[in-house]
Amino acid sequence: MDLTYAEASSLELSRPGITKGSGLAELAERLGIPIQAVIAVGDADNDVPMIRAAGLGLCMKNGTDAAKTAAAAILPDNDHDGCAFAIRHCLLRI
Repeated sequence: MDLTYAEASSLELSRPGITKGSGLAELAERLGIPIQAVIAVGDADNDVPMIRAAGLGLCMKNGTDAAKTAAAAILPDNDHDGCAFAIRHCLLRI
């Protein structure tokens, strides 16, 4: 069993090798989307495999150091529309 801290008060348990990254890769494959075309946004240690798996992995400004290090870019924080920023500027390119 793998143990991953998501937040200071949250612990996730999963089978070895099962992460948000492996789940994202499986979903992309099932949908016929190249993983290189996927954008992922995270902010915690449990998001690191997902950030690394995506073609473009992004982290919120309020994210953990591990998530920031894994990301290609840092977005505004949760209170300043970081996900909306990613959608506008990375997905829609407006």
